[in-house]
Amino acid sequence: MGCLGVIALGIIGLLAASFYMGVWVLIPFVLFLVILGLGINHSIRQLAPRLSDAHLALDRHEAVRDSLRIVVVQGSDSDEYHAGMLDRQGRDWRFEFNPAGWIPKTGDYPAELRFVDGVEWPVLIVTEAGILYPKYAPTRDKLDFPVAEESGPSRPLPYYLGGAISLLLAGLILAGVWGTYLNDSRIEREAVTVDAVVVRAGFLVAKPGETHGLIYRFNLPDGRAMERRWSEDDDRWRGYRAGDRIRIHYDPNDPNRNFPDGEGVTSLGMTLFISAFGLAFLFLAGTLMLGGYRLQVAARRA
Repeated sequence: MGCLGVIALGIIGLLAASFYMGVWVLIPFVLFLVILGLGINHSIRQLAPRLSDAHLALDRHEAVRDSLRIVVVQGSDSDEYHAGMLDRQGRDWRFEFNPAGWIPKTGDYPAELRFVDGVEWPVLIVTEAGILYPKYAPTRDKLDFPVAEESGPSRPLPYYLGGAISLLLAGLILAGVWGTYLNDSRIEREAVTVDAVVVRAGFLVAKPGETHGLIYRFNLPDGRAMERRWSEDDDRWRGYRAGDRIRIHYDPNDPNRNFPDGEGVTSLGMTLFISAFGLAFLFLAGTLMLGGYRLQVAARRA
């Protein structure tokens, strides 16, 4: 639950930064955090009933002495632990578990299987080395030892794919935030400043409370009229009415690049803060790419 809280704060912070700066390059990172939070929440919902049954089996249970099969599936980052056993009717069950305070090894072991009312499978298993309980709902299936030929290095493709996605996100974030910062700083420093007339102010769409802003129009030296919608900051535009004048900056070489005075992305501190997320994705991309390369080398040697 603490992880979910941190993720929620991160999402709120990124959305606030995007809204304040008027750039949306952080949206992919927000989507990544949302997906991560949904995955963690799903795992919590899967684990909660299994943990509750295991707690119940500490005091009220029916114990059966039997054998337990453990299979350890080795991975490049972490190992997976699977358990297989028979229930009171002699049916096969298997599930994945996370050991706490001990390191299981593949093999068959004597164990005490603890059952509670209303649950078919053993909810808690006691061995000489440690205890275990299902990570997710067990399945009716027999757990066999892995075939020797199936063991070997993991495939590097998922690592390369994850690295490429992380690299793309890093590029979007860094290029977006620095491109906006450099461009807006240049416009504020070198561009033309003129008065614009507010054409419309208030809610710009039918749903209030989200896009309160204004539409302003200004004239170029050649007589052309430029019109722009601006809805970044709710509070600032609530006092404006049609016909009011505001100061805007625009690039004389590209008048479509314009913004009201004080609204450009010209804060170096905020730019560096957002860049940290891009650097984090860049580091993740390098780690995944290196992991994929190592797996590829290991596969060739095998």
